[in-house]
Amino acid sequence: MALGKIFETGAIPVSLTADGPIAHLTMMRELRAKLCPDDMVPYFTFQNHRIHVLLDVAHMLKLVRNSLASEETLLSPSGPIQWSYVLQLQNIQESEGLHAGTKLRRRHIEWTKNKMKVCIAAQTLSRSVADAIDFCREDLRMDVFEYSKPTTEFIRVFDSLFDCFNSRSIFGKNFKAPLKKENYHNWISLFSECEAYINSLTKTTGEKVLTSRIRTGFLGFLCAIHTFQNLYQDLILHGQLDYLLSYKFSQDHLELFNGAIRASLGANNNPTCKKFEQIFKRLLIKLDLKSISGNCSKLDETALLSRSSHVSKINESSVVSENEDFLEMVKKDYLRFYF
Repeated sequence: MALGKIFETGAIPVSLTADGPIAHLTMMRELRAKLCPDDMVPYFTFQNHRIHVLLDVAHMLKLVRNSLASEETLLSPSGPIQWSYVLQLQNIQESEGLHAGTKLRRRHIEWTKNKMKVCIAAQTLSRSVADAIDFCREDLRMDVFEYSKPTTEFIRVFDSLFDCFNSRSIFGKNFKAPLKKENYHNWISLFSECEAYINSLTKTTGEKVLTSRIRTGFLGFLCAIHTFQNLYQDLILHGQLDYLLSYKFSQDHLELFNGAIRASLGANNNPTCKKFEQIFKRLLIKLDLKSISGNCSKLDETALLSRSSHVSKINESSVVSENEDFLEMVKKDYLRFYF
C-alpha cells in the first residue's frame, strides 16, 4: 500500500531499506525478494519496476562486531579470527599510556554498554586497528599477536565494505568515492573477493556463519554487495545518474526525522495522530531538520523534509500565490499548538 501511494505521486522508488529483525526479512520474502546466500535475488517487481532491498549497513556492521565479540572466535581459510587481539591491543595501549594511532578505548571493549552506537562498531572494525595489530606482530614482534593475521584480514574486509556502502561525498577517495563508471571495476573486484571471503567463514563448531544464528550481519553485507551492483545497472549504466552516493540509501535520514518528532514531543515514543500532525507542520514551517542527539547524527546535507530546495527552482511568486491559503492555515495551527 505504501509503495502504491508513492507511485500515485509520480515518484518512482528504487529501493527499500530495513534493519535486521526477522520480521523485516520475512517481509522481504513475502514481497518475493530472496536473501539466500546460494541464490541471492535482492529485489522484487512492483508496477513493472525493480525495487531493490537493503539491510541497513550501519546496523549490519554492529551485528558483525557483536557476533565476533560474543563468539570470541570465528574461522576463515587463513586461520582463526579472535576478538582477544582487540582486547590485547587495548590492554597494551592502557599499560603503555600511548595509543597506536587508533580510536580504540575502554568503551569499545565494553561494547555491550554501547550496542546502538555505530561509531563504536566502526572504530573497532577499522583499518587503523588492523594496522596497529599488524605493527605489534610484524615490527614489535610481540608473541601475543603472533597469529593475528586472519583477524586483521577480517577487520579490513568489513572496513572496506563499510566505506563502499557509506560514501557521502563526490570528492571521496578510494573506496569512499561514489560509485561511477570510472571506478566500477575497483568495486567489482572488491565485491568478488569479499563475497567469497564471507561465504568461507565458519564457527568453531564447523557450521557456516551464513546458516547460523549469527548470520544476519554477514547476510546484510552480502545483500548490499548484490544490491549495489544491480543499482549501478539500473541507475547509472541504463539510467540517468552519473554517480551513486551509497549513504543516500542509509536509514540515518529516517532516524533523524523520527528523532526530531520524539524530541518535539518531549521524548514521547507514542504520539497521537493529532500530535504527530501538529509536529509535522512545525517541522515543515522550519523547512529543515536540525541535528539532534540520538543513535545517529547528521552526516550530510540530504533534505528529508524541506520546501526551500523546491521553491528555489521555480517562480517564487507563483508558489506563494498558489500555497498562500495552505501556509496561512499551517501557521495558525502552529501558533495555536504552541501558544
